[in-house]
Amino acid sequence: MKYRYFILIFFIFACSYPVAKNDFSYNSSGFVLIYSENDYLDNKINKKLNNDFFQIGHSKLKPGTIVKITNPSNMLSFVGKINKRVTYPELYNLLITIPVAKKIELDSKDPFVEIVSLKKNKSFVAKEAKIFQEEKKIHSSAPIEKVKIDNISKKNTIEVSSKISYSILIGEFYSINSVNELKGILAKSLNINEKKFMIKKTKSKVKLMSGTYNSMISLKTDYSKFKEYGFEELNIIRND
Repeated sequence: MKYRYFILIFFIFACSYPVAKNDFSYNSSGFVLIYSENDYLDNKINKKLNNDFFQIGHSKLKPGTIVKITNPSNMLSFVGKINKRVTYPELYNLLITIPVAKKIELDSKDPFVEIVSLKKNKSFVAKEAKIFQEEKKIHSSAPIEKVKIDNISKKNTIEVSSKISYSILIGEFYSINSVNELKGILAKSLNINEKKFMIKKTKSKVKLMSGTYNSMISLKTDYSKFKEYGFEELNIIRND
């Protein structure tokens, strides 16, 4: 066990990860969980949000951190503040309320987004005022609109389309030798076929990925294995 963590620490220091602190830019991609009261009652999440407002929860980013959430399917985006630090099932990268999901026209069966942290500026102050006005409209909506919102929150089951596949970005490294060595260690330690790992080179870094996945079951299985092994920052990449 100690040997495993020693090896992992060595590779983490050789690896480049996005840092989840307010002083740095946070960049991630993956699935978001759309808030449902039932998930709170079933202890899937540890804090409540309010589906009458544009609210966002994250497991690491501090409340007040400004993030931009983009739906890559249509490039619609929403900029807002993290309201609460929340825990949620490990496959997800973010918790959002239904108004946020509707704003970016997010498909509840394929809630894949890209997330990046931003610095506060005059543009965001103007957006805050606009968000406040939109929240007032939600409050004054007819009861039938509330029913529509409740129905959206009940569709929190991710379904992988036959036209879409996903990959898991394990890490970005500076050395191809480090990547090849880690690939062999993970394949043996986690009982994953070495052919399932992919190596992609950029100008300055080498990416180690696994996939592709056309099944949500296999994606969850390998994602959990990497998490249990000690990889904290895993990104899910959608291959359109």
